[in-house]
Amino acid sequence: MKREYLHSFVSLETASEYNRKVVLNLRVDQDDLKSTVVLKIHPDVYRRWGDELLKPWSLKNWERWEAEKPVWFTVKWVDCVPNEYIPYDWRVKYKKTKGRVEGRRRSSIAQVKMLLGEEEER
Repeated sequence: MKREYLHSFVSLETASEYNRKVVLNLRVDQDDLKSTVVLKIHPDVYRRWGDELLKPWSLKNWERWEAEKPVWFTVKWVDCVPNEYIPYDWRVKYKKTKGRVEGRRRSSIAQVKMLLGEEEER
């Protein structure tokens, strides 16, 4: 190998840093690329910067994706998306909440009383 080309084979950039750079350099009209490539990689890759860059983008665009149904927007793709990147109402649709409201657990007795009409939902 010629020494003058060595710089093209080596990078000290981590996968996380590289993918963050890719996301930051995507244009607005490249949402399809961002959604199909970035969110399908392992969550550890974007753990540090995902909440800052991907979560707001995902929450903002979810309604549009549901309406337009792009080719890449499949149940399999939704399974790859972390729960916190999906609006709550849609998590219920895709059964990614285990049937409970975030941040609140109910006792089974309270659920039975509510079903029987003895207690109102809080």
